[in-house]
Amino acid sequence: AGWNAELIAFRSGNQIPKPFTTSSNSLYITFRSDFSIVRRGFKLFYSDADQIDCPLFCSGSGECINGACECEADRFGLGCEIFPPPVITSGRFSDVLDSIVVSYERETNRAGMFGSSSNDCSILLDETSLQKLGFNPRCFWRDNESFIIRMGNEASILPGDTLTINGGLIQDANPTEHHPIGSASVITILPAREPVPPNAVVIGPTVLQMGRDLTLDASATYVTGGRKPRFQWRVERVCVDEDCSYLGDQLRSYVEFQSDEILFISANFFRFYPTNARYHFTCTAVNFLGMESIAVAHVVNAAPTAVPMVVIAGPERHTIQRNEDLFIRSFVQITGDEFSQIAEADVCPDIQFKWELTCLSGICENQIISLEQVSTTLAELYIPAETVLHFDTSYKLVLEMSYVVQQQTLVSQETVFIDVLPFQVDIEVQGGIQIVSMSDDLTLSAALVGFQEELSNSVSYRWACRKSSGYLCQKTNNDFLALEDSASVVIPRETLPPGDYTFSVIGTFDDGNLLSKDRESVSVRILRREQPIIKINRANAGKHDPRKPLILTGDVSSSVSAMQWTVSAGDLNLDAGTIWSQSTTGKE
Repeated sequence: AGWNAELIAFRSGNQIPKPFTTSSNSLYITFRSDFSIVRRGFKLFYSDADQIDCPLFCSGSGECINGACECEADRFGLGCEIFPPPVITSGRFSDVLDSIVVSYERETNRAGMFGSSSNDCSILLDETSLQKLGFNPRCFWRDNESFIIRMGNEASILPGDTLTINGGLIQDANPTEHHPIGSASVITILPAREPVPPNAVVIGPTVLQMGRDLTLDASATYVTGGRKPRFQWRVERVCVDEDCSYLGDQLRSYVEFQSDEILFISANFFRFYPTNARYHFTCTAVNFLGMESIAVAHVVNAAPTAVPMVVIAGPERHTIQRNEDLFIRSFVQITGDEFSQIAEADVCPDIQFKWELTCLSGICENQIISLEQVSTTLAELYIPAETVLHFDTSYKLVLEMSYVVQQQTLVSQETVFIDVLPFQVDIEVQGGIQIVSMSDDLTLSAALVGFQEELSNSVSYRWACRKSSGYLCQKTNNDFLALEDSASVVIPRETLPPGDYTFSVIGTFDDGNLLSKDRESVSVRILRREQPIIKINRANAGKHDPRKPLILTGDVSSSVSAMQWTVSAGDLNLDAGTIWSQSTTGKE
């Protein structure tokens, strides 16, 4: 066999070709194709001539006896070409109990669910199963062999319950294989291997002025499995100095009766206790499996007169990127029955402050973060970018203020939460829509957006070009266009024929620890040399912030004396009142 041997068969098309016979045990195959479609490949079965009378040579998975195939145990069909779809090996709760992982014995076709938007659980599960998963559950494939069910709020499923996977969806990853329409698969959900107990978080005042109600809030406790935990509140003791014998049955019974995330105690309960008492509360969260958190202690000090309380300025929850600095400022609030005023903490030298940062999730969960790299004063906390905070992680920041009232040390606390977003590289194609003449060079540039510009050394770019018809771009000499893998590419004049093109670029960030990709595209129209050129650009180039007005500017060649702006469905679907131009005439 070789390239100059006799041609014995020619096969093409989208159907399985008929068998053919060779005179020896070697075969030379030549492929001819184009660049329009890329597929996985092919599978070739061969056998000795004794099996030539059997369909498909029994597909290499059976024995030919008297013209009929005796198939192996996992194959059937006239030519042993059919085998069952992949089988589920397990469905199990994740350790954090917020999702269920369903695994298969081998790679699947993902039921056709490709892309980040394909996460609708109704594709995979029947209606009865969906009802067990709460409101708006999401399903997405982790890889070709397993998918994850992220449970919604108010889910009811427990270990030992069953879910039904719709039939006829999950098939082998190889699209050339043939499968019967499989029946629905019923799986029993297994418990998590190492379930994580809940982590209770209590927020509330640490100083209570007599005559005021008390509210303690545990709603920031992490929710597992789409279900809020129940809570066990207790009054452990009430103390005055060293004497802790003041606990009354009425207050104890009222607190222990509460099971909601909010504990409310009327001021009437406190009037039976000394005005300088200390109330020691605990809160325990219990998840849907009955697992209890560590009891969280919260001490409230009663104060008979107006007392200062610490206040952290800004929202209760801060959301930032890891590449952003975080600045937090605090105040001291003086409250009383007859007055209320705010004073800066720095003007109160007799008050002591302590900042504490605790990690709530990710690789540092439940760890207290050292603030040695952080700049702090009495009133301010400044965390520089990329120092102590990690991507995709939540933190609890507590500011504790201690002071002395009537020879008694009182403590006031304020808590805020910090969410650091997952890292996502963000690129832009500069300049917007481009219209150029064949006689001009075409320059395309991509860059990182905003504060990510300093990461440019860790980002690589890859460009691609397609015509409006969807085919790859061809040059004027009919060769396919190849683009350089760099942030900026230049296409020399006369390279591309007139027409509409879409250039896309994928920016890949990889610093050895994190990997992230972003894709952007830009439309380009190449005109004949004798046509006048009109260019439309967005102000400041790059992406448009939908919260701000859209500003468009136009450039024209010397042969055009005026421009008219028109908003049409095919080009821009905008409110004409949002388009503004400094240099055009005609309607806008």
